[in-house]
Amino acid sequence: MCAIDDGEHYDVYCAQTRKAAKAHKCNECYRQIAKGESYRHTHGLYDGYWMQNRVCSHCQVATTWLSDNCGGYMDQGVCEDIEQHVDEYRRMDLARLAVGMRSKWKRIRREGLMPIPKLPRPIKLGDAQA
Repeated sequence: MCAIDDGEHYDVYCAQTRKAAKAHKCNECYRQIAKGESYRHTHGLYDGYWMQNRVCSHCQVATTWLSDNCGGYMDQGVCEDIEQHVDEYRRMDLARLAVGMRSKWKRIRREGLMPIPKLPRPIKLGDAQA
């Protein structure tokens, strides 16, 4: 089941890609988005409050996959939702997203970040494990 199925939608919503003029924190993996790095900035009115969210380019792959396959995603709940899909579908391409997000996209044996992952293949009828 997708987290968005039980979610409320924003009353007003705006999303844009920005280049960081200063360091920010990704609201999905919690790593620092460096100055000069591209990220997606969203803001909107939700339940009477103005909210904003910043998502690094790495985590945008997960949000794009959820949008394409589930019809959307819940801000600050993307990793959990991806992990639930890993459990349901037993797919390594989705597991890589979850591991990357949990490790803040840091390389294991070297300095720096992992490369931005490829978009996992879509869900097909019959993919779910019985």
